[in-house]
Amino acid sequence: MLKRDYERLLDLAVHVLEGGGRPDSVRHRVLEELALALRGLVIVVKDEEWSEDRGRVSVRRPGGRAELRLSAETVRHLRIGRPFAEHYSKTADRGPAVAHAIGGHRWSDSETANVLRRAFGTRDMLCLPLNGPSAVVRGFLIHRDTRFTRRDVAYARLVQPFLSAVSAHRARLANRSLSPGRSLRQPDPEAPSRAAVLTPRETTVLHLLAEGLSAYAMARRLAVSVRTIHKHLQRLYRKLGATDRLDAVLRAQRTGLLPHREPVRPPALSHNHCS
Repeated sequence: MLKRDYERLLDLAVHVLEGGGRPDSVRHRVLEELALALRGLVIVVKDEEWSEDRGRVSVRRPGGRAELRLSAETVRHLRIGRPFAEHYSKTADRGPAVAHAIGGHRWSDSETANVLRRAFGTRDMLCLPLNGPSAVVRGFLIHRDTRFTRRDVAYARLVQPFLSAVSAHRARLANRSLSPGRSLRQPDPEAPSRAAVLTPRETTVLHLLAEGLSAYAMARRLAVSVRTIHKHLQRLYRKLGATDRLDAVLRAQRTGLLPHREPVRPPALSHNHCS
């Protein structure tokens, strides 16, 4: 994965960890990242099982939040799912797959390929499934006008667990927003009052702190120096009014910045409160 791809994913992770706004905001950020990293012109979102004549089809172009209006013929061929439906039905592997690689000429010369080519102006598809307990293959179909490469598949494989986690988080946001007595547009009454004072990087460091990572491990995870991590921790402790990492995690849990769970204590041999 290229460094800039990693940095964008880190920004997306921070966006999600901070709350990410409404569920559709999380979805929009994910689609924009996939379009940018994989040079996609059209992205199809598959949230449910499809048949040839039923199943919701959501298709978007990068930069736009509105779904594309498609002809009945285009929607029908998307639901057919060639060549991925056959591919995933024959294997337990849920790794990313590319249409031209698994379908060959049978795909490129097929009626489905021709219909989608006319509709979107694209020539290849990459399927990026989301991991999950369901037998139904859910995920994203990224269309572009050139063939996908091994580098694209490698990127898709690397981000697959992350996108699966983001999708699960988005579902939790949606369920919470639609819980009884709460409007989708109303702010969460339990939203942390201190969230606005933490920078995105401080929020990331806070979550790594709760995982029990040392300053050295955080620095490696975020590709920065240990000194930079110490500065983030010092500012974080000051903003939370904390004296050490355990105090910071507990205070963050009480204010809603972190979920309530048993904080991981620092290694016994560590004497530096920022380590």
